[in-house]
This record gives sequence, structure tokens and C-alpha cells, in this order.
Amino acid sequence: MNWLSVFVLFGVLQGVILFLAITGTKKGNVKANRLLGYFILIISLTLSGRYFYTLQPMTLLNAKILFVGDFIIFLFGPMLY
Repeated sequence: MNWLSVFVLFGVLQGVILFLAITGTKKGNVKANRLLGYFILIISLTLSGRYFYTLQPMTLLNAKILFVGDFIIFLFGPMLY
């Protein structure tokens, strides 16, 4: 595990915590907060897929998770729309 992997994992953790904090608030525009929270969660899932690029022994499970992270990128456009 190198420093880049640690920073990526911290970014994923921060995104998940931010998702929980934003979707848990009941003030303001709740619908907009949920959409923003889901968008942040999608970005965190994509970033977690990038973590699996750094794992050295590439197994079949790592490859499947890697492709899921790549396909999540296609959800950015519809989510912003």
C-alpha cells in the first residue's frame, strides 16, 4: 500500500461521510440535498474503483469491482440532468 492508495481511501471515506451528513439534514431544500448527496456518493464509488487499480495481485473480484467503478462514470450526466 503506497501513499497514493491511502489518499484515495481517505477521499472515499470523506465522500461517504459527506453523503451521510448531507442526506441526514432536514433543513432547507431536502430534495436538492439528497440529489447532491447521491452525486457525491457516485463520485466516491468511482474513486473507490480507482483504488483497485493500485492492488498488485489482480484477482477476478478486483477486476469486476474495477469495471463497476468505470461504468459508474456514465451516471454523472443523468445525475446532473
